Amino acid sequence: MAGSGHRLAHAPARCRRLAALAGERRARRRRGGRLAGRRPLPHGLVRGPAQRAVLLLVRTDRDACRTCQGPRRRPERSLGEEKPVVSSAPHLLHVLPGFAPGGTELRLVKLINAIGPSFRHSILSLDGGFEAASRLTESVALVPPPPRRGPLRFPLALRRLARRIDPDVILTYNWGATDMILGARWFSPACFVHNECGFGPDEAVRLKPRRVWARRFLLNRVFTTIVVSETLREIAQSRFRIRPPRLTYIPTGVDSRRFHPAPVDSVRRRLGLPDGLLIGYMGGLRPEKSVDLLIRAFARADLADASLVLVGDGPLRPRLEQLAAGLGLAGRVVFAGRAADPLPYYQSFDVFALSSATEQTPNALLEAMACALPCVATDVGDCAALLGRPGPPFLVPPADPAAFARSLHCLAADAGLRLRAGAANRLRAASVYSHEEMVRTYRAVWIDAANHARRDLRFSAENRV
Repeated sequence: MAGSGHRLAHAPARCRRLAALAGERRARRRRGGRLAGRRPLPHGLVRGPAQRAVLLLVRTDRDACRTCQGPRRRPERSLGEEKPVVSSAPHLLHVLPGFAPGGTELRLVKLINAIGPSFRHSILSLDGGFEAASRLTESVALVPPPPRRGPLRFPLALRRLARRIDPDVILTYNWGATDMILGARWFSPACFVHNECGFGPDEAVRLKPRRVWARRFLLNRVFTTIVVSETLREIAQSRFRIRPPRLTYIPTGVDSRRFHPAPVDSVRRRLGLPDGLLIGYMGGLRPEKSVDLLIRAFARADLADASLVLVGDGPLRPRLEQLAAGLGLAGRVVFAGRAADPLPYYQSFDVFALSSATEQTPNALLEAMACALPCVATDVGDCAALLGRPGPPFLVPPADPAAFARSLHCLAADAGLRLRAGAANRLRAASVYSHEEMVRTYRAVWIDAANHARRDLRFSAENRV
């Protein structure tokens, strides 16, 4: 404790008197046995109003005496250098497990592009990937993650990074970004907003109890948690026990003016496909998407002159290519890779198929509906609500390739049914899932969070003065 005594020696006389008074009180309590059996406080923690006053005065006077600052201590702002409350664009730090093209990432890209320069944005990708950044039209700072050095040191590294960036609002996305809440929630003046957009393959069937308990603790201590589906809202209330005032439901919207039906043959010609039925899929080739189920269902449906186009990429592509070749579908199952613009593909499809084991409000399904496509989807998340709860042949149980094959066969055999279903999907997407309403709601939440952060900062500065 020599360093503490050295600082007190340079403090004002009033500070030294308070320190002496606090020391005498502690000595009397020890002699009286009031502190018997209690652990001494670690350096830097205080107990009681007198000790807190001493610590505040020492910290205030420390900038006047640079010799009191040890080499390991980070310099702090003096009272006159408190961060001002400014009227510039609020700074948002988005923390994501990764930034490859996916539902959560592309939704964020659409929001940033649509809202424009009202906010300053920084994106922290915890896996170091920024593939989806190429779709951004606004200026965004891309922040590389700190190295992972253990489950306890990584949240502390994120806390230091957040203090260095100094945003007004920190927005975390899904379970993979909760390390930022754990590390920085209680040590940053920023306001925290968590976005729960879905679950990975490890929680597709059953939520992990430890993660449920962690969410209960963390998500009730942020400004708000945004959920994108009715299913997630019910899980957040019943399983995560998030209090209603701290929960915001914002349904995903689709830009029906951009995504619209039109006869396009360029994709079919470029891929060298015949004139038969074209069944399409748009999304990642990841385990939770169950694209292998779709390939097996397509093989079982045995549709003459039909082709299956898979638009997207992912770690399972080599295995899926082997599966298609093993089922005798080489040339009929086409792996198109990632598409910079998905619209021409939607406009070339005759049927859209989604075979995921877990979803919430899939962007690809909404975009296909806006393009007036008949859709076959597994009954997971909010897929039934998006389609208007139609039942078969448009909605099938998950992990059932036979039921999926029957639905594909039914739609392939009835062109009139495809036209009617596509028109109904287009009308529902445009009327119920408005892109403009989604953007307005997100913008309002971001503004409220930024105002809350700056109001807390103003209150803190006034109290310290």
